[in-house]
Amino acid sequence: MTGKQRILMALRGEQPDRTPVFPLAHYYTARFRKITIRDFATDGEKMGAALIAGFERFEWDGVNPGCDVAVEGEALGSLLDYPEQAPPSVMRPYLTDPENIRFLRKPNPLREGRMPVVVKATRMCARELGNQVFIGTWTMGPFNCASQVRGVEDLMTDTIERPKFVENLLDFATDVLLDYGKAIIDAGADAIFLGEALCTPAMISPSFYREVVVPRQVRLINGLKQYGASYVLLHICGDVKRILPAMIETGAGIFDLDWQMDMGESRQTCAGKVTLRGNLDPAATLLHGSPDLVNEKSLEVIRAAASGGRLILGSGCDVAPATPPENIDAMMAAAKATLPH
Repeated sequence: MTGKQRILMALRGEQPDRTPVFPLAHYYTARFRKITIRDFATDGEKMGAALIAGFERFEWDGVNPGCDVAVEGEALGSLLDYPEQAPPSVMRPYLTDPENIRFLRKPNPLREGRMPVVVKATRMCARELGNQVFIGTWTMGPFNCASQVRGVEDLMTDTIERPKFVENLLDFATDVLLDYGKAIIDAGADAIFLGEALCTPAMISPSFYREVVVPRQVRLINGLKQYGASYVLLHICGDVKRILPAMIETGAGIFDLDWQMDMGESRQTCAGKVTLRGNLDPAATLLHGSPDLVNEKSLEVIRAAASGGRLILGSGCDVAPATPPENIDAMMAAAKATLPH
């Protein structure tokens, strides 16, 4: 059974031959091509080659084209800082003045900023690995995209002081992401993975999320699926127990859950409606833990949530670049040692 077949079975609620393994590993794979994080983030061919090398090293079941949270913001005019060995980040957001929203224009995802980098890497992975592994390419969701244009702190203030401005900006961001997602689907992605870290209850209220953000996520996810995305994944950082029912309403078929979440409880809440991906602690377990600890924690997740499918074993957020390869090997070993039940 190929990794792609394995993940598709899990997504349909069927029991594959073993639990699929698909950690959130993009920059982590740069080490296997001896390139810098800056190279990975700015060169689609190098990104694709690194992702392919990561698959060849571990034979995990999916690959994650994509990089930092500022790809869309940069294409919309924000200025970025590019460290050599750390992800790019917004140095000056475009919308320092909310009045400038009228000057925003949708970028062409095949020509502007680094959107073409991610599209190229997706196309390369689809061409080389598309028959073997599940390809899920990352974009931001509407709220995260807005934060990279406006600035995180200013956007948080705007939710209280300028709610109409926020709604207009989210509508615009949704349109941008739909165009970008369509280009990624055309490049061969099986799924679009939406990063919405800032929708966590630690940052915005559950009511704001349900009433303002969810309708935009619904429109985006419906549009992507109508265009041809087999699945859409939604990632929101931290403890999302209070908003899990609202997340189900978005129509996303996969939830990428952080290490703070109880996978058994989450499975019960989702009641077979959504496949869960997660959720080993990327720091305490994967980066600093021993292979024995990784194996133990992997088995805990599998036992809590794998019965009957609907589980993809992964990392609860990004795999750190310095994570020992033997710890990823331990994830794979745990999945292979656990028979379906």
